[in-house]
Amino acid sequence: GSVYFLTSPSTHVVSCGGKIKWLRKFTKNEKFRDYVLTTHKHLLANPNNILIDDDDEKVNSFERAGGTSILFPQQWNANFKDYERLGNRRYLDVLEKLEDRVKTSVTIEHGLVVIRKNGKLCGSQG
Repeated sequence: GSVYFLTSPSTHVVSCGGKIKWLRKFTKNEKFRDYVLTTHKHLLANPNNILIDDDDEKVNSFERAGGTSILFPQQWNANFKDYERLGNRRYLDVLEKLEDRVKTSVTIEHGLVVIRKNGKLCGSQG
């Protein structure tokens, strides 16, 4: 499957441009376009889509709309105890939850997120 970044811009006039600039820097691809800018992430929910987000309400509304989600532990959300307990390991914890949900292997190799199903490379992002 495809990987898209869903990101919620603030109401500030330069927020969308700043998010696109960050995504292109993060992916090291000036032409990167695999993103959706929206505050209504639940509109993209379906049984085949998984949302990883740090906002409790966005995760809950995505699931109510029929999608699957993983709440990324942060200081401000319901997974605050996991944030404290896991520290930087919380990234690996989310990858393990993702593997369980999609029955695939998700690893980080040379700075890339690598997805394999039944041992075969399905995709990478980084």
